[in-house]
Amino acid sequence: MNNHEKLKKRLEDLKCDYKIITLDVDSLDLDDQVKAGNLSYKDCVGTLLFKNTKGEYFAFLRRDDRKLDDKKVKNLVNDKKFIFCDENDLQQLGFEPGLLSPVLLSLAKKKIQVYVDEYVKETDMVNCGPAVPGAYLKLSKDDMLKAVGDFEFANFTIPNPMRNPDRTSEKIVYTADTPTGQLHIGHYIGTVQNRVMLQSKYKCYFGIANYHSFSYMQKGEGLYKKPDFIHESTLEIAMDNLAIGIDPEKCVYYIESDVPETCELAMLFSNLVSHSRALRNPTIKDEIKIKGMGERFSLGFINYPMMQAADILLFKADLIPVGKDQVPHIEQSREIARDFNQIYGKTFSVPEALIGKVGNLPGLDNKKMSKSLGNAIVFTDTDDEIKKKIMSMYTDPTRIHPTDPGKVEGNPVFIYHDAFNPDNEEVNDLKERYKKGKVGDVEVKEKLVKAMIAFISPIRDKRHNLKNNPKLLLEILSEGGAKARKVAAETLNEVRDKMKLNF
Repeated sequence: MNNHEKLKKRLEDLKCDYKIITLDVDSLDLDDQVKAGNLSYKDCVGTLLFKNTKGEYFAFLRRDDRKLDDKKVKNLVNDKKFIFCDENDLQQLGFEPGLLSPVLLSLAKKKIQVYVDEYVKETDMVNCGPAVPGAYLKLSKDDMLKAVGDFEFANFTIPNPMRNPDRTSEKIVYTADTPTGQLHIGHYIGTVQNRVMLQSKYKCYFGIANYHSFSYMQKGEGLYKKPDFIHESTLEIAMDNLAIGIDPEKCVYYIESDVPETCELAMLFSNLVSHSRALRNPTIKDEIKIKGMGERFSLGFINYPMMQAADILLFKADLIPVGKDQVPHIEQSREIARDFNQIYGKTFSVPEALIGKVGNLPGLDNKKMSKSLGNAIVFTDTDDEIKKKIMSMYTDPTRIHPTDPGKVEGNPVFIYHDAFNPDNEEVNDLKERYKKGKVGDVEVKEKLVKAMIAFISPIRDKRHNLKNNPKLLLEILSEGGAKARKVAAETLNEVRDKMKLNF
């Protein structure tokens, strides 16, 4: 009897009324299921399973519009450290990976201390896991708790700003690229891959921040002297994004300079920020230090965060996709939103960082990937260029002969295999043989070449079609600009009203 059958038997033995509703989606991702089932987060109850350093197991049931308060959880597990249970833990408890349901907790092979958040009391009917993919279990809160068995109510959550209690589709996402050249596969792993996923879940505005490029410094010289380069880079980045999968039917994709309202809003925002605060912005401080600018930076460079805030707040964005290390960089936008709301009245959402599982792909030489260093694969590379680059890749420097045991962890070739080779069986076989000295670098790289060409080729073909059809490309960007400007004009008019600038 599998877990799904055990779940149904337990509910029937307890004489619980329930429904298992099939969704038109196979994903285990909560956001996908909420959208497919037209559900609300506040009526969904998630089960989070942890263990402490003593090996004791704990389950936390909470509404999906709320998230755990780490400090309170640490007190409940009586330990400063607690970790998510992995697949081995789930198997030891008798559960199938990814298919946990609160109804099954009482049937675990080992004792689980169950805590139910106080906010679950506010919900009459709940939706939770049915221990089968592509579906959800609907039953009364009381019947769910009866099936759980022994538990304690506790207060261990705080609101989750990234999950509207009603619908995920109401959230607005904003992010942009600064055009300083075409994209490479590191950008794909770090940002674009995530955008393609987000555009199907949220209302997304994706921009090409070409205004920003004029304040950017490259090799000690301001790009404002290179308008042709910025213009060409803008189109290159647009082709890269569209070829990879950014869909103008699912999002608004536009060029920043097609929305001049950005500049007026940035100017107005600049009055809310002191000069010293602007210079303390991590984006500004880091760039000045890393690039050794001294005092050669422009006023536009210092105003970069105000322009960024204007980009974000023009569309009243709720969520900004960033890597964990970039969270401080959006704090200026958050401060501006709060200050504006306090002075002129509620106008903007205070944007939150949306931290995805952003990977860090090393360069071909195991250094930071950069086109200027020649250690990146770009989407216009030919098959021969891809092969040449991969065959010269950095591997395990301690491995002299193919028969020497090699290191897989941290080896760029295997990092690339994990990222781009969909044949998991082949990748695992290569790893095992590499560690035992039974496969050479040449074979490992040749298989990576094959996988990388299979990944790049369709993107390159789509990009080539856009390159050969500039009219289509400009139409896509023009339509996106018109959509973006309509929203921006409404926001700016509201701002002007609040600031008594409309007469």
